[in-house]
Amino acid sequence: MGRVYPVHPMTLRVLGVGAALLSGSAIAQQPDTTKFHQGYERAVTKVRQDCTALRSDHAFDSPRSKLPLGEEKPILSMLTNSERIRLKDKPPADLTIKANQECRAAHSAAFAFPPPQINSMIEGVYRYQDGLNAEAYVGKITSLSAALSGIPQSPQPAAPRIAELVKKPPATPAYVSTTQPHDLVQQAELSESDELQIALQANTIDVIDAYLHRHPDSPKRIELLGKIANIRRSEFNEWTLFDIGGQRIPHYMRLSSIDQIDNKVAVQWRFLPDTSVGLFRGKQFPDGVNVEDVAVFDCTEPVYAFSERTITGKSGEVLFHYKWADPHFLILSNGPKLAPGSVAMSARNIACHEEFRTPLVGKSELASLKFPSLANTIAGDGDMFYIPIKDGNGAQSQVSVTTIIRWHEDRKISAALPAGTSIEDFARYRFEVALVQIYCAENKMSFFKEEYYSMSNNLVYLAAVDPSRQVRQVYINETWPYSTLRRIVCN
Repeated sequence: MGRVYPVHPMTLRVLGVGAALLSGSAIAQQPDTTKFHQGYERAVTKVRQDCTALRSDHAFDSPRSKLPLGEEKPILSMLTNSERIRLKDKPPADLTIKANQECRAAHSAAFAFPPPQINSMIEGVYRYQDGLNAEAYVGKITSLSAALSGIPQSPQPAAPRIAELVKKPPATPAYVSTTQPHDLVQQAELSESDELQIALQANTIDVIDAYLHRHPDSPKRIELLGKIANIRRSEFNEWTLFDIGGQRIPHYMRLSSIDQIDNKVAVQWRFLPDTSVGLFRGKQFPDGVNVEDVAVFDCTEPVYAFSERTITGKSGEVLFHYKWADPHFLILSNGPKLAPGSVAMSARNIACHEEFRTPLVGKSELASLKFPSLANTIAGDGDMFYIPIKDGNGAQSQVSVTTIIRWHEDRKISAALPAGTSIEDFARYRFEVALVQIYCAENKMSFFKEEYYSMSNNLVYLAAVDPSRQVRQVYINETWPYSTLRRIVCN
């Protein structure tokens, strides 16, 4: 005899699927009913706790007043809200959609219990919900409450197709939609031009990635990849070490500040000089100051110039500020030439190349580490993971891979710096992320970029090769974990 499956109430409301959907012959008989229920209830309890903790962040205070974020039912003011999403609402909307995606991921443990046909239905309604979210985001329907709650709205004259999407009443035990998952997906599909506009306006990597996956040959591909890179960099507001001047003066850049201006790029650059002499036209400053510049590099010619210079004291107070020009209008032709191997050339190499200036992983990705596991480090003091990256031409003779090492204990930053460097160990790192090129036939590899992250997922050090020079290749020893990686990605 069939029985009703105890689905999480929040899941039912968000998906718009009634409890009766999961009853009867669709559920296979379980050999041990008691253990089955206990396992499911434990999974659901964990989901509730995770999602409640996620949505307790004060960043959700604004959207909390406009739409139901948890298991609570929407109030009348939410359902009757006729406002469309405004530009100022998009940042909290982005957070809300992201939180919704994370809660979906948390449900995966609970969804291991239903049979495959039920999970297929859930996946179909997820896609239906995504369609509503997307159209609410670009203002085709009013507010996100309908999209997130599954509550239908009145049809809007300007969007007759949306009225077709939401004209049916919400699913209840008395009314269960017979629409199949593939029908829901078809109903939620947008035209490619609509999807493109959503992708261009979206401020979340998942939305843009989904569009590029569906339309890999889009003429806007380069623009959208650049947008993904900008979104990725925007969360890296910390100062990141990128070079050591004279083997003793640390230099930092702020990746979130990078701004591409045609063939130029502007970036905030900070260093701690060993003397205050020569910082600005003979002006005297006390010892121990910090210098923060806005540097503008020409990405076609090895020249640069400063747009601004700010000098701060030990306590962070501004001692001096001077602005030459806005980066957009700064003339670089008279700027100093960059010497190979100089700190300025290192800054230009990073700032002018998308693959170097954009972190290989996001902070949330690093925190979750949901990547394929590779092996332990040789000494057993760390764990290795990898992210395969497909080459554009599909060739297998060379494969680019992102590798991640999570060390069991913090390590001194001096261990990652070039030999001969003499600076204070100002930071420690726990994660080591690298862009690796595997040369399959030659059994060799090269490191193109290395990133070092603290336990709190701040990027403390970034090192990249000089693309104008030949990259060093090393032979892959059979005892290295990279030998296993080569067999995986090359085959």
